Amino acid sequence: MANDDHLRISRRRFSLITSAAVTSYALGGGAHGQDGKSSTFRGLLDMALNTPDPHQVLSDADMIVHSVVYEGLVRMRFPEVMPSLATSWFSDDQNRLWRFTLRDAEFHNGRRVTAQDVVFSLNRVLGDARFAMHTILSERIAKVAALDDATIEIELHRGGSSFLSDLALGCRCAIIPPESVDGDGNIVSPIGSGPYRLNEFTTRQAVLTKFSPHPRLRDEALADEAIISVEPDAAARLQALEDGRVDWVYALPLESLHELEGSGVEVGSFDNGTVSRLVFNHTREPFSDVEMRRVVAASIDRHAISEAVYSGVAVAQTQPFPATSNLRLVESVDVMSVDAAAGVLKTVSDERRRITAIRQAGSDEKLWEEISRQLSIVGFEVTVDVIDDENIAYKRAFGLDYDLVIYNQSHPYDWYRVFGYYDPENAGNVWVGGYSNEKIVQSLRDMPDTTIQAEREHFQGVFDQLAEDAATVYLVSLPITHAWRTGDDIAAGTGLAFVRDADP
Repeated sequence: MANDDHLRISRRRFSLITSAAVTSYALGGGAHGQDGKSSTFRGLLDMALNTPDPHQVLSDADMIVHSVVYEGLVRMRFPEVMPSLATSWFSDDQNRLWRFTLRDAEFHNGRRVTAQDVVFSLNRVLGDARFAMHTILSERIAKVAALDDATIEIELHRGGSSFLSDLALGCRCAIIPPESVDGDGNIVSPIGSGPYRLNEFTTRQAVLTKFSPHPRLRDEALADEAIISVEPDAAARLQALEDGRVDWVYALPLESLHELEGSGVEVGSFDNGTVSRLVFNHTREPFSDVEMRRVVAASIDRHAISEAVYSGVAVAQTQPFPATSNLRLVESVDVMSVDAAAGVLKTVSDERRRITAIRQAGSDEKLWEEISRQLSIVGFEVTVDVIDDENIAYKRAFGLDYDLVIYNQSHPYDWYRVFGYYDPENAGNVWVGGYSNEKIVQSLRDMPDTTIQAEREHFQGVFDQLAEDAATVYLVSLPITHAWRTGDDIAAGTGLAFVRDADP
């Protein structure tokens, strides 16, 4: 409970700081906006920018930049789907026929956004396998039609309540005008309808200017210009923030947050749906024995992991679906006590108590220290091998050379896809503690998808079997962190509005 309370406090502080800074900005405050002068927001990302095409976006870095340049019909403010270019929508009883009504909006070239632009954009994604949402949408959408300039009708192959979540995947379903694309289907002029225009774009930097007035964000919350650069080294990003060279930095290592206490840096976090979990090698002793897997499950103290490793910002997680999800499952399988787990280990040989794990150099060091400590309390002896080469570490971990590995499962909007199908006959597949990619695909095709309730019922039985078999042990939900200087209005207001897409 302490971890959950900590995160709630963090989120509440986040929204209060944003609101206060927006008010300050409206009065002409802000570190770079005093006396009516133009303001520039400078931020640092952790990875290179890849593409000026919103439909090809795969990385968080591209998503952050393009999410304020482009808009889709709807947008995700997890766990809710919110209006964007569409002001309203409804579907038939089977959720197969959807109708959207557009708000009055303009592209950055001054032309009005119409239903024909929506048809063009979605058909572009449907027709080209290069695009991130091609496979998902092509399996979903049968036809897109403009009923008039402001109304779009989308017919699905089969009903699906999660269709809105698919449309809300950031800029990957962005609405763009045909004039922004050349004859070969490539973006030649990045034209969106979001609060910023994209003026310059390289792998190292994006330069944006404010496009206002814009109904989605308060005008006074936006800097006149935003320069988003790339610095892969986390220490260098923080140093630039502390030196005043930038206003905001993205993606701090969670294991180093405790070092920032008293540094004059404010840290915010938000859930991106990544859950860390232990994955067993089911093909050999000791974890071919379900009782030994249950001993591990009983030994893990998730709240202690959050506090010791992640400064309390990680949230204890016992299943793949977050507490805010409509797919949240009932946890009905009892877990043995720590004393009972210790009692089991007293009855087994020394050899079965010795387990080996693997991690990549520079990754999860503190996490494995804490897990090893917890497992030692009940009687396990844990050896963690560290390998410099990521490819070798990956191959050895999932090539069944080790007893225990850590895997991070992500994408909050796509839980039901990555959760997949548990197959006890395929328990040797340690990739997800007993699931196979082929069975995921078949499971999705067979899964009833007309309502959230049907999806929940489909997974409840799967989850019960996972829990009964102790097939995997969920640890904590890992948030994304970002930082700005304490008391810096432009970073707290403009920066967070920029990234978090704050509403008026």
